[in-house]
Amino acid sequence: MDIAPLIITHFVGLIKLKEIPDSREFLARFADSVTQELQLTVLDRNSYAFTPIGQTLIYVLSQSHIAIHTWPEYRLLHVDLVSCKQISNTEFTKAITDSLTSSVVENIEIKEYLY
Repeated sequence: MDIAPLIITHFVGLIKLKEIPDSREFLARFADSVTQELQLTVLDRNSYAFTPIGQTLIYVLSQSHIAIHTWPEYRLLHVDLVSCKQISNTEFTKAITDSLTSSVVENIEIKEYLY
């Protein structure tokens, strides 16, 4: 049995926005847009709202997972995507920025790890 080599792509993005809504709906729209643009398959969704503020949303993907966390008091959005589907840094960055068209992005830092 021939098995293709496994490539795991891991992206970590830290995005500073002018303002960030403290809502699950904002995160779900963002995550749905990113996963659709990257053609990833969502198998399950889970989220948690922290008290007094902050949100975490996690999607289990057929290709692995995406986790998104907010720190509204610092206007920060953190995205962690692990995928066995080959995705380029350019594709990931474009998916992030395209998914934030209704927000003003002040800064974006992307780190890529290949395994």
